[in-house]
Amino acid sequence: MNDSYRKLVEHSSSEAEDNLWLITMTDLMSLLLVCFLMFFVITKRQEKSAEKVQQQPVVNHQSVEMETASKEAPVTSVTAAEMTASETSVPESQSTEPASKVIVTESQIIDQAPTADKTAAADPAPELDAVIRAQRLENDVTVTTADKGIVLTMRENVTFVPASAVILKKSMPVLDKVSELIKRHPSYVIEIDGHTDNSPINSPLYPSNWELSTARATSVLQYFIKVKGVDPSGFTVKGNGDSRPIAPNDTPQHRALNRRVEIRIKEKTI
Repeated sequence: MNDSYRKLVEHSSSEAEDNLWLITMTDLMSLLLVCFLMFFVITKRQEKSAEKVQQQPVVNHQSVEMETASKEAPVTSVTAAEMTASETSVPESQSTEPASKVIVTESQIIDQAPTADKTAAADPAPELDAVIRAQRLENDVTVTTADKGIVLTMRENVTFVPASAVILKKSMPVLDKVSELIKRHPSYVIEIDGHTDNSPINSPLYPSNWELSTARATSVLQYFIKVKGVDPSGFTVKGNGDSRPIAPNDTPQHRALNRRVEIRIKEKTI
């Protein structure tokens, strides 16, 4: 009897020890359930507070817009009235504006144009013609238009002694005017051409008409550079001899026409 009881007690105690893990697991599940409930409650509270925060600015924004609209309404109406008044008054002021004032304004705008543009577009021919008339050289010096420029033709009897390249004084006023124009218009390019007739020449200085025509063109160039101080960068000098006559070399009068110096003046092309 004692042995049976003892075995029964030992068996029940071993089963109780084997079931202890159920108690621990039950406690753990209870704790997890409590934590889940607490987390659920906290989350719901945060969602409700977030909804309140989001709804509050909307209400305030709408109220601010209504207040702003009510405040700006009078200002808008006043501005429209002022604009209407100004629009009705503008035509009256324009209708009473003198027409001469507009003309003066336009002329003032034209007068304010840069002088450099006017200078660049100026025609040198009228100034040269005035000097030629003042010196009474109309029969010996002419100005013609050619190749987007002008050609100043000076015959021998006003520029050089026959068979010589020394410049005569009576041609200097015209050359002085040319040098003045060149200084005033740096954009000009100048070509100086010397011409002779077909009369043979044979001297120690000029063995042929080629040398004589070149020497005369060079003398004009030296006058511009050394006497008048003109910049030589825009010059070209050429001697043609008797290869480019403007009249037949059959009479003394025609030969005199062929003995000449031509100064070509034109704008520099880019």
